[in-house]
Amino acid sequence: MLRRKIIQTLEDWYASSDRKSLIIEGPQDIGKSFVLKSFAFQKYKQVVKLNFNQFPYMRRIFDTPMDVDAMILQIVMMVKGAACVPYETLILMDEMDYCPEAYEAMKKLSHDRRYDCIGTVSRLAFFEPSDEVNSVRMHALDLEEFLWANNVSSDILDQVHQAYVHNEQLNVDLHDQMLNLFKTYLLVGGMPKAVITYLGSYNMSEVRNVQKAIEESYKSKMLMHVLPKERERFLKLYSSIPEQIAKGNMRFMYKDMDEKATHRNYLRSILYIYRMGWAFVIYKLKNTNFPLVDNTRSENFIFMIRDVGCLSGQLNEESIDRLSDLNLLQHNPYLINGVADILVKRNIKLYYAEHGQHDFLVAMVGEKRIGLSYESEKALRKMMRLVEQGLLDACYNLTTRPLMVDKIGIHLPLYHLMSIGKGTYEEIRWN
Repeated sequence: MLRRKIIQTLEDWYASSDRKSLIIEGPQDIGKSFVLKSFAFQKYKQVVKLNFNQFPYMRRIFDTPMDVDAMILQIVMMVKGAACVPYETLILMDEMDYCPEAYEAMKKLSHDRRYDCIGTVSRLAFFEPSDEVNSVRMHALDLEEFLWANNVSSDILDQVHQAYVHNEQLNVDLHDQMLNLFKTYLLVGGMPKAVITYLGSYNMSEVRNVQKAIEESYKSKMLMHVLPKERERFLKLYSSIPEQIAKGNMRFMYKDMDEKATHRNYLRSILYIYRMGWAFVIYKLKNTNFPLVDNTRSENFIFMIRDVGCLSGQLNEESIDRLSDLNLLQHNPYLINGVADILVKRNIKLYYAEHGQHDFLVAMVGEKRIGLSYESEKALRKMMRLVEQGLLDACYNLTTRPLMVDKIGIHLPLYHLMSIGKGTYEEIRWN
């Protein structure tokens, strides 16, 4: 079984004396159901599973508003083998996208407290936030989880992290090992099926077949929710995302799809792609003054595929070869998607900024703004000036070389992205 960080979140929830119903929100195929079932059967004497997609008749349980006792009676009557024992039972509501009415039932269960409840949702932002139901976002495996899967020990990861905290270089062998694992992560990504296939065969052709199957599944699911009259527009947008990443566009160019295309007439398609968890957007900043969200424009953004492995699965052999060459990696247009993948999976909010000819990412870690460049030292010089002006709190130039501090600033190996904001050098310095 793959080791997942979400397990600790579930353990914390279970240990709480005031636990409310919980929703695990995240796109399809990232392992939500598998993790929850494993957790549930370890912690509870009774587990009642409701899957509203696989068994549509279960939606009828919530057709009529009812109190908790009546709801439990309906569940016992309609779900074969269900046993609901107060204070010993977890109700798992899988794929709640197909039964929005179950959300109100979760609120009632939170108030009642006799039965715990966890649900899963594949479409992002599907339910309005509520004080009665907690929610947490789950992602495909991030870089650190990928390293766990590849048997990188906790001692090694701690050594890597301490090198970051103290601005020290790793020994050459460990640096090379971590950099090669970083490159492998760019190719495999974090979708559990792709990771398991890689670990079972180390055959990238088999991994790519899995990635392509995942991509087809996502596209099919998204098309189910697209109105027929909008399908052509949606498919143009969908196919344009990897093409524009390949060009290194630092702004999504509608004209690359259609001379008459505008942000307004593609907005619904953008929302489809975001809510199904296939891609996310990084907005461009006009400046780095707080609050950053007020310094963006909705039509000025770049698209990123949510899992970098799913992007790799769409590349041709020439692009794959370029992504595999560490000597070319820093100048590879696909690298930004890998950087964004690693940070966004850690729930770090990303923006990008443009100053003259130099582009860089801005990561919000708590209340701190961290500038990240990955192409040139000139961008690092610009970011350092912003640090001096109080417009950034720290900055790094991401590199394939060992960690180095010089008169320009800090040059940070790419694998240290998993440490940014996690008991880090910046936090020590700021405190």
